[in-house]
Amino acid sequence: MRRRGRAAVAVLVAGIVVPLVTAVGAAPGTAATTGPGSVSVSPSAVPASSIGNTVQLRYTAPKGGLSGGVLKITVPRGWSAPQRRSPNRKGYVTSSTGKLRVSHRSIKVTSLKLCGGCSLVIGYWHAKAPARSRLSRFLTRSARSSSAAPTLLAVQPAVAVFGLGPGGGGGGSGSASSVPLGDYAGADNPAGVALFGRLTGTHPTFASDYLVGTGGWGAMDSARGVGAWQGSGYQLVLGVPILPGGTGATLAGGASGAYDGYFVTLAQNLIAQGEGGAYLRLGWEFNASWYSWGVQNASDAANFAAYFRNIVDAMRSVPGQQFRFVWNPNGDGPTSYSPDQAYPGSNYVDFIGSDVYGNCFSSPFTPQNGWADQLSQPWGLDWLASFAAQQGRPIVFPEWSVDYRPDGHGLGDDPYFIDQFASWIAQHNVAWTNIFSYNAPDQQNNILDGNFPNALAAFKADF
Repeated sequence: MRRRGRAAVAVLVAGIVVPLVTAVGAAPGTAATTGPGSVSVSPSAVPASSIGNTVQLRYTAPKGGLSGGVLKITVPRGWSAPQRRSPNRKGYVTSSTGKLRVSHRSIKVTSLKLCGGCSLVIGYWHAKAPARSRLSRFLTRSARSSSAAPTLLAVQPAVAVFGLGPGGGGGGSGSASSVPLGDYAGADNPAGVALFGRLTGTHPTFASDYLVGTGGWGAMDSARGVGAWQGSGYQLVLGVPILPGGTGATLAGGASGAYDGYFVTLAQNLIAQGEGGAYLRLGWEFNASWYSWGVQNASDAANFAAYFRNIVDAMRSVPGQQFRFVWNPNGDGPTSYSPDQAYPGSNYVDFIGSDVYGNCFSSPFTPQNGWADQLSQPWGLDWLASFAAQQGRPIVFPEWSVDYRPDGHGLGDDPYFIDQFASWIAQHNVAWTNIFSYNAPDQQNNILDGNFPNALAAFKADF
């Protein structure tokens, strides 16, 4: 949907540090695991003399997802205990619905729920080198001489994963309420997201917002307003207007690398404001016509894909970043090009998203026909499920809502849309969804404004 251009960022867990401890039976550079899924740690080595380095551990669920179980991570002696902060505060922020507990040298997540391919990120702070009495366990000497300086091995935490079961049918979670939920309640408005949760009886862990899309590159890459989310505990999902108004920038210019420096600056400013782990919707709804980055033909599609790759490379080059990137078309836009022509490749995409609203453009004008269109249209849900599976990426819905439109195509107070959408996401590999509970100038979407009583009841029941 057309929006003014600011979005929130999603971060699974912020503030991460881990040592390299080779676990029993693990090859160098790997962590020992039992059970489904995989674990990676970066960087792969930390010098014994380094103090205060951040090391990130990422557990990635298997293809079928996880509906429950336990993930336990421990670190060796000589490294600091994990940060002991509330999961609802900055330090540990997770999009999973698992329960996180922190003890002396371990983190344990129980009742873990993750979609297939989705990750849980956890970290430790390296406060000091291992005690000298334990050097034989964690260090090796570079020479036989007793005066040789010790060097830290490629150490990683010992990891145990057990009791994890697959998700529901079709790689889904089994219920919409187990899929992490977020909300857009207006710009720079964490209090509005919290209020939405209280009024609906839900527990949003994500929040949406948008970078400023007018005022040139400076207004965009300054990340103005994003600091309002710092310390809120929400995973921010941020709409990034890749061709800001007033710049005269083009997709072809982006494909040439002409604007890479602006995105390095953006990454630096997001990190400085505590959002170095934001989820970024680069040029969202690019297959529509209402944004300057709209892709109209195959040539535009090739330029969009190349520009997307350049942006990701530029932002990943900035130290301290943990960004994840969302490729995000609109749900209802027939195009003269195929989706794969605009796809930058899965090395550059963490999530494949779509924006879905309760509309109907068929006759007769009924909720049933509206939902049938959602499934079958060229960039619809049937295509989305197939394409995401082919690319090996989880599905997300950065915007979705019931809808009143001035052109009469919104289905309004439509509980059928809510029920069908909830059922669909429960049966598919959906990582998270962000409802749009805000009345924009071009349509009415606030499910709490009193005009959607039946849809609101369905939402409370389903989510």
